[in-house]
Amino acid sequence: MTKTLKDPDKATPDNPNMETTESVTEKSAPFTVYTSTEKYVLMSLLSVIGFWSTLSSPSWFPALPTIKAYFHITDSVADLSVVGYLLFQGIIPTFSSNISDTIGRRPMLIICMLIYIAATIALSQANAYWLLAVLRCIQAGGIGPVIAISSGVSGDICTVADRGGFVGLVSGLQLTGNAFGGLIGAGMIHSYGWRGIFVMSAIGAGITMMVVILVLPETIRSIVGNGTVKPKICVNIAPIYLLKRFRSRWLVNQTETLSPKTKLNLLAPFKILFHFKTLCVLFSPAIKFAVWTMTLTSLTLLEGDGYNYTVLKVGYMYLPQGVTCFAGSLVSGRLLNWSYKRSKKLYDDRYQDVPMAERPKFNVLRTRIYVSFVPTGLQFIGIMIYGWCLQYKMNIASIIIATCLVSYSSSSAIAIYSTVLVDMNPQNASLGVSLMNLTRCCTAALCVGILSRMTGAMGLGGTYTFWAGIGIVADTLLIYVAWYRNDTS
Repeated sequence: MTKTLKDPDKATPDNPNMETTESVTEKSAPFTVYTSTEKYVLMSLLSVIGFWSTLSSPSWFPALPTIKAYFHITDSVADLSVVGYLLFQGIIPTFSSNISDTIGRRPMLIICMLIYIAATIALSQANAYWLLAVLRCIQAGGIGPVIAISSGVSGDICTVADRGGFVGLVSGLQLTGNAFGGLIGAGMIHSYGWRGIFVMSAIGAGITMMVVILVLPETIRSIVGNGTVKPKICVNIAPIYLLKRFRSRWLVNQTETLSPKTKLNLLAPFKILFHFKTLCVLFSPAIKFAVWTMTLTSLTLLEGDGYNYTVLKVGYMYLPQGVTCFAGSLVSGRLLNWSYKRSKKLYDDRYQDVPMAERPKFNVLRTRIYVSFVPTGLQFIGIMIYGWCLQYKMNIASIIIATCLVSYSSSSAIAIYSTVLVDMNPQNASLGVSLMNLTRCCTAALCVGILSRMTGAMGLGGTYTFWAGIGIVADTLLIYVAWYRNDTS
């Protein structure tokens, strides 16, 4: 028997603050059979998978000067390998995310990693720049979907109350690749040349894929329900389930927890894209990620232009922001859970004497946006410091501090808004996050593509001041939606 309980925290694309119902079975059928410890282990594994996606873009930045000399190409041509990667990293997941909602998370993750590893091995042997650029696009298209799929897994096994912590943790930790990529890339170039970047990535991703094949369970609720239903297809079954401890869960077989099957529709994400609230939620993290990517790219200026640092020394500049990126993901996840519980308690206390049907809608979006205020301010300050200090070749400490502020705020923002998108689309969590990948990667590709022209016309200080202003506009628009448009579509 199934009971339907009110869940005032679940939202829909048409109204992120709408009270909807969540189908919950009798007390004998919990939402998920995974314990808190198992969730953390699963989230850690997903973070490692996503790490290879975010690592592959910034690890290439320190190689750009070397690549230009090796292939005898111009700056704009060298940037194509960066722009192409970002575009395919954003576009491909938008179409493929619905596949994971249909065939399952586990087989899709394995397919993505196989494509990535094959392309990375080929990249390590490329001897023509056009081939390298094409393979970079294939590499990005292969690994790009894993971030959206990871958020889908979080939506499968996490409730609204703990979703902020887990989604924030995965989204933020995955971005440590973006933060540490420059350092890792510089180290590989210094020791093994630019091809060493791809050799290292192929080996690391190969080891990760073996772990995924062995232990990653299927989580999509249309196939396994709350984790007690045995998948019908062997590819959805992890070998770890041969162990009695895990296999015994299938004996319960609570088929009433199964969700309806999702029909394959490659254009499904676009159905929720062109909605005012969705666009506003996507705009802010897209700008923050683009600015972060531009700062990572322009750090290569330290190899010349007055600083004359070596490739390895420039790589060290990426280390502090890697630490702050990691901190941002952890802190934002904790704050998301705290903000939700605090706001929900205040809401319940205020309307405890009011019948449920007469209560105003609980604004989940607003509880999440509260957490973004501090990161927004930090990024504004960091961008301004970075642009003007780099332009006037100020002490390197000021540039390091600025990149730390930008890194912290960007990783926090992506963790926060990933959670918001899962809240808005709980049944198709990977769709919403795939849209964020699309907007942030395409925006970053555009910004990197025009960065040299903007800095040539406006200077580094003027360029980053301009983008700081755009970021303020994006956040103001989001605040307007959360506070004044919460009852309208």
